[in-house]
Amino acid sequence: MKKVKFIYNPYSGENVILDHLDIVIKIHQEAGYTIVPYRIDKEIDVINAFNDFRDTNYFYVLIAGGDGTIDNVVNAMAKAGVSVPIGILPVGTANDFGKFLGMPSDISKACRQILNSEVTSVDLGSINDKYFAPPCWSACTRAVCFHGLL
Repeated sequence: MKKVKFIYNPYSGENVILDHLDIVIKIHQEAGYTIVPYRIDKEIDVINAFNDFRDTNYFYVLIAGGDGTIDNVVNAMAKAGVSVPIGILPVGTANDFGKFLGMPSDISKACRQILNSEVTSVDLGSINDKYFAPPCWSACTRAVCFHGLL
């Protein structure tokens, strides 16, 4: 079976993913994949999710969370030198990146869409060694304007 690293944020949105963990695993198992979960913790750097990538051949990374989670995971992947496709389960509050990709908010439908799709390239921007996806640029701009960040 092909392995999928499943990185999920239990704090995203209204903790939606917690009620759907079994369905994510079930759908993937039915499609011939083994899910290897990693629960994001506020006290631990998400880069630790990639500690086993040197020893394990993952087919893709499945991210369950919102725009902030996706941003953190993509940046951790870059720092860890991990270059595999990602799938997104948009379970955060705004989900701008998920909407940009046309991902359904229904977790079962999103899993099936990921499993039945082809890998598509998406441009990433970079500012001071930090990566971001184009739909997230508006969030960066608002942060600069309203909070003086970046």
